[in-house]
Amino acid sequence: MAIIGKIRSKSGWIVAVLGLALLTFTFDLWKDVFLSWFGKTPTSIGTVYGEDVDAMKFDALRRYQDERFQLLTGRAPQEKEVEFWYDEAWRRFTDSIVLSKEFEALGIQVSENELNAYFNATNGFKGLPDLVTLEGNPQNSGQPQQIIPSVFKDNSTGTYTAQSIAQGKEVIKKLKADKTANGQKLWAIFENEYKQLRAREKYMQLLTQGIYTTKIELEDRVESKSTTKNVSYIIKRFNEIPDEQVKANDSELKAYFEEHKSDAKYKVEKANREVRVVSLNIVPSGKDSAVFNGEIAKIRSAWSKIKADSAFVIRNSDRAFYFNDKRATAVPEGNEKAQMGYQTFPADYELIFKTAKLDSIVGPYLSQGFMNISKVVGFTPSRIKARHIFISTAGLDAKASAPKKALADSLSKIATPANFAQLVTKHSDDQRSKADSGLIKVPMNNKAPSENLISGDLIVLGYDKILADYCETGKVGEIKKIETPAGIHIIQITERDENKFPLLVTISKTFEPSKETYQNKEDEAYNLLTKISDAVNKEPSNEKKIEKFNQLVQDAKNYAQPISIEDDNISYTKNSNLYSFQETNTTNSIIELAYGGGGIGSFNEYPILDGERYIIAMLSAIKPSGEPSFSDVKQAMEQELMKEKKAKLLKAQLAQAGKSVSDIVAKSGNTVQATVADVSFIGGSGGELESEPEVIGAIFGGLKDGASTLPIVGNNGVYIIQVNKTSKNPVAANYKTEKENLIKENQVAVDYRAIQGLRKLADIKDRRALVNLNLYKKED
Repeated sequence: MAIIGKIRSKSGWIVAVLGLALLTFTFDLWKDVFLSWFGKTPTSIGTVYGEDVDAMKFDALRRYQDERFQLLTGRAPQEKEVEFWYDEAWRRFTDSIVLSKEFEALGIQVSENELNAYFNATNGFKGLPDLVTLEGNPQNSGQPQQIIPSVFKDNSTGTYTAQSIAQGKEVIKKLKADKTANGQKLWAIFENEYKQLRAREKYMQLLTQGIYTTKIELEDRVESKSTTKNVSYIIKRFNEIPDEQVKANDSELKAYFEEHKSDAKYKVEKANREVRVVSLNIVPSGKDSAVFNGEIAKIRSAWSKIKADSAFVIRNSDRAFYFNDKRATAVPEGNEKAQMGYQTFPADYELIFKTAKLDSIVGPYLSQGFMNISKVVGFTPSRIKARHIFISTAGLDAKASAPKKALADSLSKIATPANFAQLVTKHSDDQRSKADSGLIKVPMNNKAPSENLISGDLIVLGYDKILADYCETGKVGEIKKIETPAGIHIIQITERDENKFPLLVTISKTFEPSKETYQNKEDEAYNLLTKISDAVNKEPSNEKKIEKFNQLVQDAKNYAQPISIEDDNISYTKNSNLYSFQETNTTNSIIELAYGGGGIGSFNEYPILDGERYIIAMLSAIKPSGEPSFSDVKQAMEQELMKEKKAKLLKAQLAQAGKSVSDIVAKSGNTVQATVADVSFIGGSGGELESEPEVIGAIFGGLKDGASTLPIVGNNGVYIIQVNKTSKNPVAANYKTEKENLIKENQVAVDYRAIQGLRKLADIKDRRALVNLNLYKKED
């Protein structure tokens, strides 16, 4: 099978060369794809509340979102971004269906007058909120929101001010008045986004008004926060008993399966399929390393003998990065400036660069995915803080600029640290720094603008080299007048670090496997696929097939990663296990393997090249919703059964050791020591006990001071707990503040919880990938 697959994979390449492109995930050809598959356009790519989702309506939103992205960013999305925004369009589309039903039932509408007031910050509206472009989870910091900041907010503080609101109104006015084609499109997008947002706000405000805390909830909260129990405990851990001592045989496992297959923890909530993936990474060989090191040595030797760097660098570097000004600054990896596009070097090279001489060559070293050699051409302070009053003279002749120059002369004489901010507000023409009392700040990715500059930042921000040079060498604290072609700066350097960053001219080389290494790894992958697939296909049962697969992968000193794919939610983005693949073609191949009609033990026909690795994949499970199959839960149930056997033995050991914690310690002659911890019901300093709900429940379930529990089976072992002392912190006479805090906590999460609840109620089924790959069958 693998040999046939190899021929097919090569013939596919030949076909591609001849120009017959294979359709994989080409979004712009949806209609043509549908027509070619079915002879007519299908209307459903999923369901919401059991009703079909119209593919053409969804595609219209997807195209709108593409256009929105390009208008707001000024560029077309990259492949992974296309995949991401495709899934984001699906979320927005299905949410609109779900919410429209809620809006209709509640009579929620947004009138033209309301929308105008919303845009103009009148009739009680303080200014437009941020636009959320990616939904976040307030309970999961790993899934943050992504937003477009409101035009009504102050850029530096992120708050609404009288000045920022006035500026926001002007932005809205100009945007609405722009009659160009792009201007009208942008306004239509802007208006549509905020109309939807306003309707959603009104809905969520209704829900928020319904948030209420009962007296019992409040009393439980106060009691849980104010009560602490000091406990002593002894634990007999499961790992004290070897697995071999409690190994379960097949008949025991099957009996355990019959008894527990209906337990909630084993239930398959959503139908899914599992594919096990083996990766064979393609890395440079020893021969590749020797060839590469020889090339680097030749470049380094030649470079040390010449002075004209630019042509040499451009000719020899694999990365187009060359500056002959302060933008050549390089910073240690991890430094906040690294996100601003500056060169980086490993942190452990900082001392090497700091002590390097001018024109010396450092490297090779690995950074930003390249192997680099760098020539040191200068140094710059690692941090500068400066403020200025800018008087613009750009485009003015001598006569027109004379009053400006006179003003600058006057300001330079009267400016002091005390009145500097006042003079900025009154006279400065630099609107960016004016709101910050003249302090020059640099924008940061996903952070507030930073006042910590390097001279390269000034160049990036559009200030003149003359100003950047002065900030490096001028006297700290002195107020100085600096003339540049753009105008006159009354500038004060308020802080400057003595530490230096290097200015580097860098030749970057890509260290990658040779064609020979790729071919050798491909041959290895084909041989392994042939060996494993032939052996697996000889096995009589699914269970044996999986065992054989795992054994052969382990023998090859590799690992099979299980990937679960939900039948009704096959997503390409980072919310999905499929996002780990580098190539869309790989993702599609895995989906085709899972849903192409083959049974458990089916393999991809040939190894899949995914970036710098080959992938071998096998369909390892098909799990309908409901009760699981024995093979799917055998391993989990085996672990649980062994745990129960160990718990029984450990409970007997503890019972034999004594009746309480103090009794066990005394009978052991103090050779057994109890662990002491302070435990709170809502979590605190209880250590490992915090991950033991059964134990916490027993401690706060009425156990008196001085009393011990019977042996309790937990997650880590079997415990005996003794309560030493119960402490209660003072609480307020009334619970008003606690009640307000509890209500606020619930209100913060109402949007996220409501949407999640509505989605679950709507039972959204996403079949886009199956339809796209011609794998969806209506009877499914």
